[in-house]
Amino acid sequence: MVCIDFQLADQLFEQMCLDNRTRLGWLIDPETSPLRWLGEAGPSPGVPDQSSRGGGFGQLCHGVDLDLELVSMESLTDGLAYCRLAHQYRDAGQYEAAIHACWQGIELFPGEPLLYSEMAWLLHLCGYSEEARWFAGYGADRFPQVGQLQWERGLLLPIVYESAAEVQFCRDRFAKSLAQFTSQTPWPVAEQAAAIYTNFFLQYQGQNDLHLQRQYGYFLHQVMAARFPQWARPRPLRARAGKIRVGYISHFYHWHTVFRVFHGLIHRSDRTQLEIFCYYSGQVWDDCTELIRACSDYFYQINDLLGLCQQLDQDQLDILVFLDLGMQPLTSQIAALRFAPVQCSLWGHPVTSGLPTIDYYLSNQLMEPENAQEHYSEQLIRLPNLGIFLPQPPPVALVKQRADFGLSPEDVVYLCCQSLFKYLPEYDYLWPAIARQVPQAKFVFVAAASCTTPMVTTKFIQRVSRCFAAYGLAAGDYLVVLPGLPYGDFQQLNLLADVFLDSWGWSGGMTSLDAIACGLPIVTCPGELMRSRQSAAILQRIGATDTIAANAQEYVAIASRLGQDSQRRNHLKYQIITGLLNLWEDDTSPQALLKFYQSVTKVQP
Repeated sequence: MVCIDFQLADQLFEQMCLDNRTRLGWLIDPETSPLRWLGEAGPSPGVPDQSSRGGGFGQLCHGVDLDLELVSMESLTDGLAYCRLAHQYRDAGQYEAAIHACWQGIELFPGEPLLYSEMAWLLHLCGYSEEARWFAGYGADRFPQVGQLQWERGLLLPIVYESAAEVQFCRDRFAKSLAQFTSQTPWPVAEQAAAIYTNFFLQYQGQNDLHLQRQYGYFLHQVMAARFPQWARPRPLRARAGKIRVGYISHFYHWHTVFRVFHGLIHRSDRTQLEIFCYYSGQVWDDCTELIRACSDYFYQINDLLGLCQQLDQDQLDILVFLDLGMQPLTSQIAALRFAPVQCSLWGHPVTSGLPTIDYYLSNQLMEPENAQEHYSEQLIRLPNLGIFLPQPPPVALVKQRADFGLSPEDVVYLCCQSLFKYLPEYDYLWPAIARQVPQAKFVFVAAASCTTPMVTTKFIQRVSRCFAAYGLAAGDYLVVLPGLPYGDFQQLNLLADVFLDSWGWSGGMTSLDAIACGLPIVTCPGELMRSRQSAAILQRIGATDTIAANAQEYVAIASRLGQDSQRRNHLKYQIITGLLNLWEDDTSPQALLKFYQSVTKVQP
C-alpha cells in the first residue's frame, strides 16, 4: 500500500499558492482588474466590454450576458439591484452569470459594499477561496464597518482542499484571523458577520475544534449580550408544579437530515410530563413540518432575530434544546443568549458550540469515545445507545437497474455518497489502493450538497485523479459522479450498490442509516471525535461489527475483500437485516431524556 507523501504534498501546496497568485493577476493587474475603475468618481468613460478581459478567473465570465428574463434592465438602478440579480443567478446555479452581474454592478456602483461581499461568496462557491479572501479584503478596507466583509477576508475556508498541507495551512491562518477578529472587531460590526456566517466549514478539517469554538463562542456571547442585555442574564430554576416546559429550536423542520434524526425524540416525548414548544426558523413548509407541528403543544415559525427572541422570552421555558447549532447563523445568535435556566445542544451538527450559554451536550453512549468530555465546553450527557428514536421505515422494493445510474452488472459498486467537503485529501489514496485489488471497482459519488457547485466538484475530481495517477491508474476508469438525486433514487442506488465506503474524519450519519436499511455493508474506521464514529456506532448497535476497521490498512483490506467476495457481501447483508430490530423503535433514549430533564429542573408533576 502506498501512503501519502507529505513532503510532496507540501510542494504541491506551495505550487497551488503560486497558481492562486497567478490567477489573482486578473484582479491585481492594472490593465485587467475591474478594481481599476473603483475611484470615487465611479467608472471611467470607455470601459471595455466584460468579454474583452483576459487572464485567470476572468475567463469564467467570457461571453456571459445578463438574462433579461430574470430582471428588466430598467430595474437595475443601484448596486443592491445588481446584488439581487447576482443572488438570483446564484440560486439558479448560473454562477458565471452571477459573477458577471456582480462585476458590472461594482463597475457602475462602486460604493455598494454588499456587491463586494456577494462577489467574494461567489468566488468561494466556485472554488476560488484565495481570490474570494482577496476580494473581500479589498472591500473590507474600503468599507470597514461591513461585518461580512471582515469575516470573509479572514475566516473563509475552502470547501474542498488540494492537499493535507493546505488543510493545516488554512487552519493555522483561520486561528490567527479568528484571534484578530475577536480582539479587534467592534461588536456592532461583528454582529453583522454573525448574522451571515458560522464556523461551519471549520469542523470538516477533522480536528478537535474546542479551543477555536470556545474562543468564538465567548466572543459571540459578548456581542449578543451587548445588543440584548435583557436576554443575557442567567435565569434561575423555577420551583413549581406542572409539566416541564421544553423548547426545541431548529432551522430544519422540513425534509432534512436534522428532521429525520431527531423527529422521533420529539414525537416520543411523554406529553403527560412535558409541554413541548417547537420553534422553526426556516421557511420551507412540507409534510415534515406538519409532523413537527402535530407533536408540539405550541409551534412557531419565526425567522427574524427579534421576533424569535421575544417569543422565547414570553414562553418562560424550563429547558431550551438546539437541534443543529453551527449550521445556521440565526440559531447561533439565539444560543448566545439565555432564554431558559437550562440550555442544551443536540448533535445535528456534531461539534461543541463553545458557547458559555449552552449547559449540556446531549450525545450518546455508542458514538462517544471515553475521553469525549475533552471535546466539549458543555457538560456531556450520554443518552443510551444512539441517543435517538428511529421509527421503522417501510421496505423499499428494487425497481431500477444499474444502467439507470450509468453502471453495469459487472461493476463492483462502492458507494461514496457523503458531501464532497467531508473527504479530506489525506485519505484520497484509499480509493486507488482498493482499485488496485478490485479492477472492476466503481466509486460512485453524489455531488448533492448546496455548497458543492460544478466547479468545486471538478476541483475535487481533479484532486482525486492526481492520486489515482500516482498509483498508475486512470481515475476515469473508476470514478462515477452523479448529481443530487431524489430520495427514492438514492434508496435505489443503495439497493444496487455492493459496498458503502464511509468517509474519514466525519462519518456518515443519516446516509449510513439509509444504507443499513437497504442491507448495504458499511466499511468504516472510527476516529477520535464523535463525528467520525457515527457509522461504527450504528454497526455496533445492530451487531455487525466485522467491517469496522482499526486503521487505514484494515479499511483497504476489508473493502477489497468485500469487492472480491460476493458471498461475503451476502452474508453481511443477512447479518445487517437481522440486526435491524435493535435499531428501530428504541424507546430507551426518549425515556432517558425525560429523566435527564427531571433531574435538571425543579418542576414537580
